[in-house]
Amino acid sequence: MSCNPCAITVNPQKVGLVVDYLAGGARPEYKAGGFVVRPQNIGMIIAACKIPATGPSEIIIEPVNTVGITVEDGSPDITIDINQELDPACDWETGVTITVDGVPVNILSVTPDGDSDPWGYIYEVDVTLNSGEAIVWDYDSAVGDICALSGTKLTDSTETTTVPIDPLGTGSYIWLNPTTIIKSVTGFVADWDKDSSSSYTGNANLSQFSNLIPESTVNGLDVCRSANTSPRYLINDDPTPITSGFTIYVAGGFDAIVNDPAFIVSGISPNEVAFENTGGLLQIRGSSVGVLTSMAEDTNTHVWAARIDGSNYRSRISGDPSGWVTSASATTQDLDYLTVLNFTNVAASQAVGWAGEVIISTNPDSDAKMDAWYSELLTKWGL
Repeated sequence: MSCNPCAITVNPQKVGLVVDYLAGGARPEYKAGGFVVRPQNIGMIIAACKIPATGPSEIIIEPVNTVGITVEDGSPDITIDINQELDPACDWETGVTITVDGVPVNILSVTPDGDSDPWGYIYEVDVTLNSGEAIVWDYDSAVGDICALSGTKLTDSTETTTVPIDPLGTGSYIWLNPTTIIKSVTGFVADWDKDSSSSYTGNANLSQFSNLIPESTVNGLDVCRSANTSPRYLINDDPTPITSGFTIYVAGGFDAIVNDPAFIVSGISPNEVAFENTGGLLQIRGSSVGVLTSMAEDTNTHVWAARIDGSNYRSRISGDPSGWVTSASATTQDLDYLTVLNFTNVAASQAVGWAGEVIISTNPDSDAKMDAWYSELLTKWGL
């Protein structure tokens, strides 16, 4: 027999045991036939082995750690992932400091998000996060008392990230691009509709003053072409109100010098011009703002970008060696630029040119987002 550790092994090839009940006692006999027991005559108990008693198993409690941070452009929420579920009896806020681009912000609430590892906890702050901003979530265990259901406390922890840049095609803005131009046999039909991926709910169809224009492409992409004959120039049939600051991007250009505005202007006042070609100059300007960016007309195609928001102006025209211009000569902004993408009804003064893509962000974009979208449009249009 062998102990393994609590079973009996019998090898019948080597030994057999037969027990006969006799008056004189039990007579053992070894026999190759195997192990035979006659229970009528004898009872047999075999103890194979004794298992020694052991102490209780050691209990190992995993440390509580933060394992990630998630933020989103245009949101006030910062999600911290933790490898254990926190005890709701603990204070999840005390000891936590959150900074946005180095400036501390206030925490409005903390709520759990999800029910599996890692467990997420959403810290809502009192500012809206913008693309490119640096976010730091820092916890001082000497001040706070964040603990898990296991009873283990969170140690000093820091999570950092940068608010990601939304790609073109997502976010809260109007997006007009060549894929939505409706073609006919003789040219483009009037409507150049808001792209389906635009999240803005307002009407933003971009059209021509006349019904048809010659079909045209730039760098292999369809464009809407404006001309000072017929008349054919870009308008918005149902102008979209924007009652606060905004950012606008245009991929397009002018083919000839035409004195006077404009390319994309407001319908409220002829002077509320976003992009214009006047006196041989390509310019970006806004209502009561004056000229933000100006360069000599060069017959090339360009990407234009402008943020018009209070005193936080920023603009650029590709090809201008001065790059981004911030504030420029602007000193006031009365925010009465309520309509974009409309026409000034002076057919003879319409600038000749084309537009391949127009993006209107309904919120002022951060510098980082403007840089990213400007570069992306340059690449897309080969400019």
